[in-house]
Amino acid sequence: ERPFWCLTKTKHQMSLRFLSSWFCPFAQRTHIGLEHLKLRYEYVEALGWFEKDGEYHHFKTDELAASNPMGTIPTLIDQSGRTTYESLVCLEYLDDLACMREGSSSGSGKAPRLLSLDPFERAKQRVDAAHVNQRLCSPYYDILVRRGKGERRAHFQSLLEALRELSGRMGEGPFIGGDDMSLVDCTLLPHSYRYYVLEHFRGPEFKIPTTPEYARFHEWLAHMETVPAVRATLPDKTRYLQHVEKYANDKARSIVAEAVRAGKPAHEMAL
Repeated sequence: ERPFWCLTKTKHQMSLRFLSSWFCPFAQRTHIGLEHLKLRYEYVEALGWFEKDGEYHHFKTDELAASNPMGTIPTLIDQSGRTTYESLVCLEYLDDLACMREGSSSGSGKAPRLLSLDPFERAKQRVDAAHVNQRLCSPYYDILVRRGKGERRAHFQSLLEALRELSGRMGEGPFIGGDDMSLVDCTLLPHSYRYYVLEHFRGPEFKIPTTPEYARFHEWLAHMETVPAVRATLPDKTRYLQHVEKYANDKARSIVAEAVRAGKPAHEMAL
């Protein structure tokens, strides 16, 4: 049976305005969800940078500033002007929209989904996504932004420990939870795709090892990059290096960068 939140079907698929930016890993999570669930959307570049006195600050479009009191991306706007934001919330929202879509699978596995219809498994996926966000995504900014070399090394060791744990828990399927891409995969992919940045700016000691204990993680990442819904959202690596240099050189004055420099974890500032 379909859960109560999926009982209402709609004949006409809603079209969403997706306020995003090409460089943002949090927005990329939502982009992957939109592509995977085959939902109709209009992509809008809504966040950029301007330079002032050798530092880089964000500028926001009027639409983003008016629709999201936090001024953050991703932001989704429906046809009634209602907004949804924070990347993990957006992914669950998109999954609910896909569930309500007329003709959506009632559990046969034919229609793409991000969350299980089983309440226990659904809750477990939420917990796993929050865990990934905290232990595998947040350290990316700690290593890239923090000024102290000792701090960077400590956060990198924490990242490696979490990656070993993840690799050890992964089964034989191509995705973290088995045969189907889920909320957890969408949460991790954007930051893990960017791990190459750490070696580039912080040196070879910050390269993710390729030893057997990390093998499943590397297999997962290589497979994810071939998934059409993911491949359509990947930023060019050279272009991204040029963008993220301002973080590595202590010139970025974004909400996340300022918070990390102040000692706060990135996952508390950007979800």
